[in-house]
Amino acid sequence: MEASEVLTTTALLAAAQHALLEADYKILEDLNAVKSSPADRARLFQNRYSVVMLATFETWENLVNTWPDYQSITVEAMSQFLRQGEAKAADGYLVLLTPSPVPAGQISEANQIRSDTSRLRKLLGTAEELRTISDVRKVLASLLPLSIRAGDGLEEGGLDALPRILQEHGVEAAATKIAVDAFKANAPIMPRLHDFRHAQ
Repeated sequence: MEASEVLTTTALLAAAQHALLEADYKILEDLNAVKSSPADRARLFQNRYSVVMLATFETWENLVNTWPDYQSITVEAMSQFLRQGEAKAADGYLVLLTPSPVPAGQISEANQIRSDTSRLRKLLGTAEELRTISDVRKVLASLLPLSIRAGDGLEEGGLDALPRILQEHGVEAAATKIAVDAFKANAPIMPRLHDFRHAQ
């Protein structure tokens, strides 16, 4: 990106949406009742593990004044459309992006938003973090799959790499693979490990 190029909410939304879709999130079309809301752009996503509200704002002032509305929309959507007891029912994220800088006198307010884990976890990206469009992925890093470079130069997912990595530290690869497979299937891990140990 050229130094003179200015990030827009449309560009931020497109980059974040692309990253989430690439990571196997799906847009919840029927839950995107955010057209009448005060933010410029917003989308609701889900994968097997979580629900993510992505909202972009032209200004810091717009963000700070309306982010609680997006939290409410997300919590309501999760409670209305997801069955009780599903893993994602307790795993929601609110991603707030703006190309606007945080005014010097409101840095503590930005930090409070970032550290507020009530109801949803918050990921905040402002002009300080979003210098180029590629920085959107850095803000979303905790929502994206971990890639690890394998010995042959190929990339593998963090979960898929875990048995190999732990085996190098003396942990049995077969047991780790059972735990990883159970996690991926959203199934209880301990019973599967218990059955594995008794089958030996």
